[in-house]
Amino acid sequence: MDTDTARVLRAHRQQQLQERLAMGEAWADSGFVFTQPDSSRLHPQHVSDQFL
Repeated sequence: MDTDTARVLRAHRQQQLQERLAMGEAWADSGFVFTQPDSSRLHPQHVSDQFL
């Protein structure tokens, strides 16, 4: 993995940590790297639509 990708993923993880703290006990640890702000999974079609 190149350094730019690693940097972006680390920044994403920090943002996700902030979201997790804000959600408190309502946060459901899905194990996914990319989720909705409430920790729910992303719908596959929504992800695909982002690349159109």
